[in-house]
Amino acid sequence: MKLAGMLRLGFIALCLGLLEIGCRTGFVNRFAIVPPSEMAVGAWSILLAGTYNVELFQTFSSILIAGTCAVVLGFLIGAVLHAWPRGRRAADPYLAAFYAIPLFVFYPTFILMFGLNRVPIILVALLKGLVVVIISTMDGLDRVPGVQLKVARTMHLDAWRTTFLVKLPSAIPYFLGGVKFAFAYGILGVLGSEFILANHGIGYEISYAFNDFKNIRMYSLILIVLVLVLAMNALLSSWERRVLKRRGLID
Repeated sequence: MKLAGMLRLGFIALCLGLLEIGCRTGFVNRFAIVPPSEMAVGAWSILLAGTYNVELFQTFSSILIAGTCAVVLGFLIGAVLHAWPRGRRAADPYLAAFYAIPLFVFYPTFILMFGLNRVPIILVALLKGLVVVIISTMDGLDRVPGVQLKVARTMHLDAWRTTFLVKLPSAIPYFLGGVKFAFAYGILGVLGSEFILANHGIGYEISYAFNDFKNIRMYSLILIVLVLVLAMNALLSSWERRVLKRRGLID
């Protein structure tokens, strides 16, 4: 794992170095992209000035709310559908076709229902992450080893204790994958909504800088978002590794 991490960091450093050289030598048009060093300096200046603190807070609080709600609701719905085979058979075609629907088409309806605020953006991001949690929860519950269920019956555990003491712990590895995807889709939903539909948030500020030909500001904001997203993903991955290691599924 340490070697893999070093290789990833080395590859990223190599790409950044090549991009820096390409921009400085004129091989890459500076009107299209600025050197990574200028992005870093611009991002640091923005963070020190606090110019976009409100927008950053709005965007990432929306991501956290949408991701958390998607995880909780998706887990509950997935558990109910798993315990209700008839309902699961009825819902399967809709779950399978869900991501073929461009969810941004619901944004105008959400605006009419809730107004021009953060709620429509959060709802779009929530819907993008909800189904993957439902599917991962059902998949995890499907993969509970039969021997564990036999042991539960031998010990005369009722349905609730079987669910919470046997099924859910066994399904955790699959559920954690759904959690990571829920937050990933939440990031896409929030930033996408802000970029093309909203009039506030860090996605909107990136779009505004792009339309105003403020390349350094645009790439600096993108770099800030990228670093924060990578940090969030690293925390979730670290949590997943600790859980899997505790379960003896990885070394």
